[in-house]
Amino acid sequence: MQQQITSIRKWLGSKHNNSFRLMSYNILADSLLQENEKQLQQYEWKNRWPLIFSQIKKYKPDILCLQELDCDENDLSQLLIHDKYEKLYLKRSQENQKDGCALFFLKQKFKLIKSYNLHLKQEHLFYNSKAKMDKPNICLITVLQDCNDGNPLIVANSHLIFNKNRGDLKLSQLQLIMITLQSLQLKYQNSRIVWCGDFNLTPNSALYSYISQGQQQFSKLNPKRISGQYSISYHPTDYMQDRINVQKKCGEFNIQYEQQDIDYDYDLYVQALRCQIIDDNFQFHQAQLNPYPIVETPIQFRSVYADLQKMKSKDLHDFYAKWSTYEPLITTMSSSQVGCVDYIWINKLQVSQILQMPKIEYLIENPIVNQEEGSDHLPLVCDLY
Repeated sequence: MQQQITSIRKWLGSKHNNSFRLMSYNILADSLLQENEKQLQQYEWKNRWPLIFSQIKKYKPDILCLQELDCDENDLSQLLIHDKYEKLYLKRSQENQKDGCALFFLKQKFKLIKSYNLHLKQEHLFYNSKAKMDKPNICLITVLQDCNDGNPLIVANSHLIFNKNRGDLKLSQLQLIMITLQSLQLKYQNSRIVWCGDFNLTPNSALYSYISQGQQQFSKLNPKRISGQYSISYHPTDYMQDRINVQKKCGEFNIQYEQQDIDYDYDLYVQALRCQIIDDNFQFHQAQLNPYPIVETPIQFRSVYADLQKMKSKDLHDFYAKWSTYEPLITTMSSSQVGCVDYIWINKLQVSQILQMPKIEYLIENPIVNQEEGSDHLPLVCDLY
């Protein structure tokens, strides 16, 4: 008998009396299926949504953040509402896009204070129209009141642009979200933040380092590579082409880096960071650009999975531990990439336990979507306090 994915995912950490459970899950919108996927029975929504719902029922999150939920989807949503969840939804801002981000929370655990629909389509902020910043990506931000201690909890559910070559745009979207979260944290005293979603960037990338370390040197980096997606792509043309000329002379290697294709792209970062000011109505305005090449985040975040796995890890040799981010190796197995792109970030919160990913060997033998798993992403689940 084949073992289910849910049965081989183990908890790491321990329970905490005052914790709440959060699940972040990209459920693969039916409207976004590729033509070849539509022909496969396991990709039909009528077959997938019960599997997705069973995952939610099994882990019983107090807060559920879904990405790629179609606006006309009723089966899954109605069952969750019947289970005493309240739903908030934000559709992507392009008319021909049907999917968006949803947040469900248990009404006996939290009360709604306010929600903010953050559209990352902010092309009016940028001077250079060639930068093409008018993408329909979104972030649904909800301010909840914890019924246990009365303190506000800010929950951000985001889905960043997929395009692996638009690292400059990903940086812009990250910055817009973080500036908004910083402003909300100032507005709501004693508030904590959890930020989750599909970020479309990998743990070995400059953008991941930017979030996790709080700063990053971008001036000499190629925007097409800073998301790290080239490293998890199926297509050989996506792999990094360093264009290093190596000449062997008398047993020594003389390495020459060609940088002319890197430096010219820095103006895209300049465009991406024009938006530094947000007013009381949470509208962005142009500001003086920081002339320094090191870009700092307006607010500090820690990764839930990386933090706890680093603390609990006993398997990594010191040499490998030095280079590990401690993020899961795989959170998605889509038709275009296999790797880690989903995260849960926290500010002024602690993590008590996380649901670990299945072993790689199992996923290789049972690639998702399959008869047990209804999406090409695996859900992230954690207990926070």
